[in-house]
Amino acid sequence: EWLGRVDAIAARHLYTRGDGTVLLYQVDSGAAADTGGALVSRLLDKVRADGIDVPLFHGDRGGQWTPRSFPRPAGFLSDTGGGHGTGAPHARDAAAVRHAQLTDLAGGIALHNVYPAFGGTSWGWLPGPGMPASYDHGAAIDEGRQVTAEMVPAHQIGHMLRHLPDFAKLERAGGASARGLTTYHLRNPDTGGRVHILRNDSDKDVSSLLPAAGEDLPVTVPARDARLAVTGMRLGLLRVRYSTAHPMLYLSAGPLDIVVFCGRRGDSARLALEAAGEPMVTRLSQQVAYVYERRLVRITVPFGTGLAGARVEAGETVDRPVLMLFADDRTSSRLWPYETPSGSLLVCGPRLLRTAAVQGATLHLTGDTVEATRLEVWPPHGVTAVTWNGRPVRTVRTGSGSLRSVAPLTGVAKVELPVLGGWRARAESPESAPGFDDSAWRTADLASADGGTAGARTRPVLSADT
Repeated sequence: EWLGRVDAIAARHLYTRGDGTVLLYQVDSGAAADTGGALVSRLLDKVRADGIDVPLFHGDRGGQWTPRSFPRPAGFLSDTGGGHGTGAPHARDAAAVRHAQLTDLAGGIALHNVYPAFGGTSWGWLPGPGMPASYDHGAAIDEGRQVTAEMVPAHQIGHMLRHLPDFAKLERAGGASARGLTTYHLRNPDTGGRVHILRNDSDKDVSSLLPAAGEDLPVTVPARDARLAVTGMRLGLLRVRYSTAHPMLYLSAGPLDIVVFCGRRGDSARLALEAAGEPMVTRLSQQVAYVYERRLVRITVPFGTGLAGARVEAGETVDRPVLMLFADDRTSSRLWPYETPSGSLLVCGPRLLRTAAVQGATLHLTGDTVEATRLEVWPPHGVTAVTWNGRPVRTVRTGSGSLRSVAPLTGVAKVELPVLGGWRARAESPESAPGFDDSAWRTADLASADGGTAGARTRPVLSADT
């Protein structure tokens, strides 16, 4: 009955319905006693009967199942955390996520199940008495609804894969290695765009040179981390000869094309844009440095705190300027692209953007803040006013074309804990008394368990689900 009600909710959001967001459905059983997979088979039949028609998969505890076929080797990872029952917060940080997910991308993994993205607590014996109450497994959002360090690379890589078309089709290419780093060279056969994934498997930071786009590009990869660089990639009207910064997203908002690059604080973005004639470059931040030479606009930006930007107008981009934004990791996690019927937009500042809707000349936003923060929006055409959670926000138009709040959005008010007083105590656990009568208690003499808990190594079995 419980699964049927869950399936009824999932069925309304299936991708096969035309506009749903559920692409796959995980049918899983953590029961060690599921010999031969009978329980998983029963669950598969159940969800199909409930109308779930997207592809199904499961965690394959114990490796009991053999797939009928592989359309492509290594096309899907059901658990990037290392398999059933693995994953721990102390072993999962931002570097580990980049190290694993960029390697998977380099290996041709076309579908990732980041498990789980949102942790939680299972109360009572809902998942089985042998399971822990905490179900975080090093989730990007922990069971206390706090964003962990894992969210940053997940946010960056997720938006990159969604907004940059070149990443939709990559094939292995030869050459381009950097000393001291494991290097993967990928190429989009349709566009010619190239991706270089650099992985550091050592316990020390490695600085090296990456031969790409006819130059030796300086790169540094921290210990047990990974990064990527791109060459020959088209981002809207721009053609990037090379970039050592991570491209996060590209979108059109109002009169602008917006490109976002991100990186770790203290690192620097180095990129070159192809331009037949000298462009008009407007620096929106003092830390942006550029030079035009040999039909290339070479840009260097140190990643500090907040956004740095430059506006580029050249050749075919004159009528539609390109806004280039550079964000450190923390700031990148507060960039929220959103699509509306009135056009795309980009929001910077809040911890979470929930919804965005345009009504007339007003953009209505809802979301969450923790501390007081500025709101900045690059809206669709015709938007001149903004509301946040139903309240008007006074804004000014900036040189980058955004609407920026005059005053910060309010943060969460401090919670005042009540004074805990008036304690009471009473005796309990009467069975601990030496003279307690336990003659009516059930004798513990079972040799097996009826539930999904694995059989105990000693006898009798004391599992509570017998």
